[in-house]
Amino acid sequence: MTTDVPSPTVADVGYAAGSPSQHLDLWLPDAPTAPAPVVVFIHGGGWYYGSRDMVGPKVGPLLAAGFAVASIDYRMSGEAPFPAAVDDARAAVGHLRRHAAEAGLDPDRIVLWGESAGANIACVVGALSGRAAPWDSASPDAPGPTPPVAAVVDWFGPTDFLAMDEQAAEIGCAPSSHSADDSPESRYVGSPVRTAPDLAALAGPLPHLAAGADGAASGEDAPPLPAVAIAHGTADCTVAPGQSRLLVEALRARGAEPWVTWLEGAEHSDPRFDAELLAPTIDWLSGVLGR
Repeated sequence: MTTDVPSPTVADVGYAAGSPSQHLDLWLPDAPTAPAPVVVFIHGGGWYYGSRDMVGPKVGPLLAAGFAVASIDYRMSGEAPFPAAVDDARAAVGHLRRHAAEAGLDPDRIVLWGESAGANIACVVGALSGRAAPWDSASPDAPGPTPPVAAVVDWFGPTDFLAMDEQAAEIGCAPSSHSADDSPESRYVGSPVRTAPDLAALAGPLPHLAAGADGAASGEDAPPLPAVAIAHGTADCTVAPGQSRLLVEALRARGAEPWVTWLEGAEHSDPRFDAELLAPTIDWLSGVLGR
């Protein structure tokens, strides 16, 4: 697998006007025969570091398979706490949908692909797909109802901050400190997660998946969920695999069956994910998007 990264077709595109962080790079496939599906990459880094350059080795294989690629920066926790990063991802998807025709993109085949903290953001946006967020009425930065996405790829993303320490202990990891006052999760939420459990819950996808079923329970049509692929290393002591198991259970409770891969012995951000799962994941996306 090549690690060469081609230059973006369009670089440093502003998808919102509130912060210098709200920019993306866009790669378009050569000679597409129809509007291209687009993978929106959301980088990891504990919500406090990282950049859109981390898309790295994914660009070439995705372009070769006929996908466009957009890699986004978003506001880090040091600039603005949750829900800023989620709202930024929602705004980026909205921007791509609005400009799909001129860029040659298919607005109905937008994929979110996130790693670690980026996967958390992708899963929250996917769980809200087609709906407003609970905080929209109180947030001046809210971009409006969440634009629908067709699929989400979640690689080792956190889903329930308050369960992370216990789940790490369950697989024999050294004591972790996700609930500490200065943990990445607490900094992302803007308060110690122990003292703000409701807000910490909203920063994960699980309550949004449950809330999305309320329409069906009241006789209304529930918003359709995107297709979801989940991959997690069984030796991940940073985000224990139990975090993905919670997501699998929540999706199944909504009647959705994700494509799940447990990478035996893999650690957090393990190079094996790109080496062993990049090609199968692109094949999976091609299947669910009708490529």
